[in-house]
Amino acid sequence: MKRKIKITVGLLFLFMSYNAGAQQTIMQKLINKIWVLSWDNENDNYAYKQQYTSTQITKSVITNFGTTSVVADFYLSNQVETTFNYSKVGNATDGKYIISFLPEMDGESYFMCMK
Repeated sequence: MKRKIKITVGLLFLFMSYNAGAQQTIMQKLINKIWVLSWDNENDNYAYKQQYTSTQITKSVITNFGTTSVVADFYLSNQVETTFNYSKVGNATDGKYIISFLPEMDGESYFMCMK
């Protein structure tokens, strides 16, 4: 009987540990990782890399000629947004949309809403 209880308690502990790890927020899944999209063909060899903090995205394009990087503010949202709301930056830990804004790059500003 003691052995059955120990096994049950052990399995329960493992299950709880697994569930605790699985309950990460979207923000926790994004930060502290390097997200890379790369492709290679005979004419173009480059990669697109993104790194997240809780408030900013560093976007880099890596080519044979070097690396170009920009930093954009972002926040998470559960709905599509058409304007950037600076008051939401760093406040949401979950959401299915990444809303980002780069105010100035080569004389242009860039607003993005990605699912």
